[in-house]
Amino acid sequence: MNSETLCSLPSCSPFRFLTFKAHKRWERLDDFLLHSLNNYEKSPNGYSKLQIKKWIEQPRVFIHQKRVKRNSKIINRDTSVDFLYPETALKTLSDKIPILFEDEHYIAINKPSGLASQSTKNPEDPHCLNLVKFYLNPQPELLLNYAGLIHRLDQPTSGVIVYAKSKQANQILSRQFSHQRTKKEYLALSDRWESPNSVEVKAKLLRTKQGKGYVSKVDAKNGQDSHTSFELLGQKEGLYFIKAHPKTGRTHQIRAHLSYLGSPLLGDSLYGGTAHEDFALHAYKLSFYHFAQKKVVHIEAPLPESFLKFENLLK
Repeated sequence: MNSETLCSLPSCSPFRFLTFKAHKRWERLDDFLLHSLNNYEKSPNGYSKLQIKKWIEQPRVFIHQKRVKRNSKIINRDTSVDFLYPETALKTLSDKIPILFEDEHYIAINKPSGLASQSTKNPEDPHCLNLVKFYLNPQPELLLNYAGLIHRLDQPTSGVIVYAKSKQANQILSRQFSHQRTKKEYLALSDRWESPNSVEVKAKLLRTKQGKGYVSKVDAKNGQDSHTSFELLGQKEGLYFIKAHPKTGRTHQIRAHLSYLGSPLLGDSLYGGTAHEDFALHAYKLSFYHFAQKKVVHIEAPLPESFLKFENLLK
């Protein structure tokens, strides 16, 4: 489909789509949901079996995209149960999220900076996957259509992210990502650059615990192979406009490699970047082989406002 004819994701969702996986056999669905929901919500009052029964009847519970009608259903180990969790305090995004590409197999959106690709530790936070699921399921009580995460962008990063509409489509494209068969192009800003105009960084990266989160540090002995190509596109107003092609897909790879070069991202305090209101990394282009169309699909995300002054430098 042409991106000019596409609409956008809803700015909020009345449901949060949750998936609970059984790590043992449960004799009753309602017992499993009661346990899972109380662990998820961590509410001092918890839920009751009567409430679970009502939700099953509404319906709010699905297995393999099919409605479950019996609260006494046996849940075997490794079974995934989808549940439409009612939002009590809707969080509405200030802007709708543009859809860049959509067909019967995939949907690609222009993720804004600050919005997570999937659920975070804070269940109150909106995230892209939930909004995609609600877009694909405007009446989820009738049918629960599949929406699956294939790859991720860091929460502060904007740009192209693709979700699958079927498990088959998910598996096929996930393999391309894991085998580095996709082509990704990012744009970045830094207030420092002392490298050649074109540079290849192959510094190995090790994901390391730091505080409450993780960082990727250069570690020649224990790190994983990591490869990023950088090209300086130009300079304006004391900022350097950089194109990045990650050849591998390590956590925070571009951020860590730019820091390694002495050119951390503008706004990326975690890796030594100068403080700024904007986080200057944008997933600009993504190309992959579409198994159904039997051709390479190219998806491009328009530049965020903070990058617009550099648009004429793009080649």
